[in-house]
Amino acid sequence: KTKTLANPSMTVEKISNNVKVEIGREVSLDIIVRNTGKYDITGLYVIEDYYSKGLKYDYYVDQTNSWKYKASENRWDYTKTLGVGQSAKFTVFFLTTKLGVQFNTVTAGNNQTNKTVKSTNKTNVTKKKPKNDTPDKNRTKKPKHKVHKHPKVRDRNATGNPLYALILVL
Repeated sequence: KTKTLANPSMTVEKISNNVKVEIGREVSLDIIVRNTGKYDITGLYVIEDYYSKGLKYDYYVDQTNSWKYKASENRWDYTKTLGVGQSAKFTVFFLTTKLGVQFNTVTAGNNQTNKTVKSTNKTNVTKKKPKNDTPDKNRTKKPKHKVHKHPKVRDRNATGNPLYALILVL
């Protein structure tokens, strides 16, 4: 009798929540692992393989409390079983320290197979826009919509104050 071994299949996706960010600001990236196979996955992990020198890892957020971080390995371990068709997500946060396009790559795997999947993301870090907290008093802000001006019409046949005339009549 031949025994078929479970061969799990999965994907990993790294989505930038802000693909363009000013230098010195934080960029957040969602890491989503999906079970696309026919078997449950155990021993799931994600490793931060590479990130540009212009990104400095800060922290992560796990709203499901299902990921444990090992700082010495830049590795997150999923503490549950990922069922067929399910996905697991956490968000990583980096500080931006260098201008230009910054890259970030993760690898996901599991303890059932040596097969891993990768996802690379890029973030464009731009210069800070100058703050202009004090408005220029010599300039009028232009409205965003078209302004229609109506000329004042003067009635040349007006006869003075009508209230005064009414009081005289009474």
